[in-house]
Amino acid sequence: MPTFYSDGFRWKCQQGHVPRVAGGAAVGISILSESTRRPRSVLTCLGLLLLVLLIAALVLVVGLTSEARAGVSYSAEEIAFVKLINEYRIANGLDPLLVSDRISEACDRHSSDMGKYRFFSHYTVQSDWFPVNASPWDRMAMSGYDFYTNKGENIAAGQSNAQDVFKAWKASPGHNANMLGASFKVIGVSLVVVPGAPYTYYWTTDFGGYVDSSAHTVDGEQAAPPAPSGTRYQQTNPLLVYAGTWSSSSTSYASGGSFRYVNRAGASVTVHFSGTSLTWIAKKSSVYGKAKVTVDGGSPVIVDLYSASVKWQQKVWSTGALPQGDHVVKIEWTGSKNASASGTNINVDAFDIVGTLTAAPVVKEANAPTRYEQTDSRLAYSGSWYTFCATGSSGGSYKRANTQGSSVTVTFEGTYLAWIATKGTTLGKALVSLDGGPAVCVNLAASVVQRQQKVWNTGTLPAGTHTVKIWWDPTNIAGKYISVDAFDVVGTLK
Repeated sequence: MPTFYSDGFRWKCQQGHVPRVAGGAAVGISILSESTRRPRSVLTCLGLLLLVLLIAALVLVVGLTSEARAGVSYSAEEIAFVKLINEYRIANGLDPLLVSDRISEACDRHSSDMGKYRFFSHYTVQSDWFPVNASPWDRMAMSGYDFYTNKGENIAAGQSNAQDVFKAWKASPGHNANMLGASFKVIGVSLVVVPGAPYTYYWTTDFGGYVDSSAHTVDGEQAAPPAPSGTRYQQTNPLLVYAGTWSSSSTSYASGGSFRYVNRAGASVTVHFSGTSLTWIAKKSSVYGKAKVTVDGGSPVIVDLYSASVKWQQKVWSTGALPQGDHVVKIEWTGSKNASASGTNINVDAFDIVGTLTAAPVVKEANAPTRYEQTDSRLAYSGSWYTFCATGSSGGSYKRANTQGSSVTVTFEGTYLAWIATKGTTLGKALVSLDGGPAVCVNLAASVVQRQQKVWNTGTLPAGTHTVKIWWDPTNIAGKYISVDAFDVVGTLK
């Protein structure tokens, strides 16, 4: 028999191995051979089979149509099972599943084949509809569900009612993982009763990640178009603002193939978005603790990421409906945890946003200067000034002059100004005056070219209007220049 893998665990099935029996119910993981005495029910680890990427079937069966058969109906036990699994999913923070008639057709035919031809396997041994060795994905595709999406299958035999098969699958980690698959949107279900067959009752449930046109609610209503869930933004998006050292872990179970986690004081992630809601997608397990979440700086909410079992891509928290506009969500490490948790990690897998992720606004520090380039029209130049383009200059260019009478006057409202200039071997001396006061000499000469140099500043001034005048020093050696690259001003040019 082949070996299969599910949720990181290896499960091996060997035909002919008798399962351990407790209270008349099979609790082992191996299939019974036809020669083995039949217990009342049986589960197989083959039911853990989960296909992440569908490989298209290469076999075409004549007579099978790509459409679901007309008039698919469901027994009371089948409907009861769907209700049980949906209640279970909702209790675990997941969306309920719709019923796909196309997938149910594949289930129904496989259950019928297992009973009629006395086999118990995910792979077709003999069939009235499918080729030998057809996989679950083959059967689903041949029944019309041929979409490239996540798929899974559980099978069981011997349980006569929905409650019993649900309990059996819930108690099996792999089967349970399929029932709580976050990526699954639809289910097909079939219970076929075959009197005289080894187990009489044969169950097949197949899962899919795409809502096809045959999907409907358990009560038969056609599925309405899903409500907008927003756009998914992965935790790697550069617009997310992380604080502290976060680690990254790659896994196919995470949204986008990876997630980030942290266990350190001061760690946080801040999300800026424009829209009406945000949902935080995260992993839950026994090693995760509690996070503090705030919206727009409001009252904090504590979100517990603990779960006794590993749960991927969980909607752990949502803003709910917000007014249309710009919002900020901040998630912070707290160091606290559930009493049953073994760690205080927090993690981020993704965010679902009804709206658009935006960049954090640039916050100017208090009294931080604003840079004004030498080309600003509010600067008053006099005399002959020349513009030179130069790599490394502020804004890519600077002005210079080397004639008597050349000057620039800067008038600003504020408390501070710094003169940014180029220095070098062709530069000489300039004179500077603040608010009509005495001139100060500033030497721009240097042995090598130096760009964007802060050559002079006013110091802190009383708030108000001030004037700075810079002019060429007539004592310069002929041909020496003065330069203006920019001005940094705490305030505003006038």
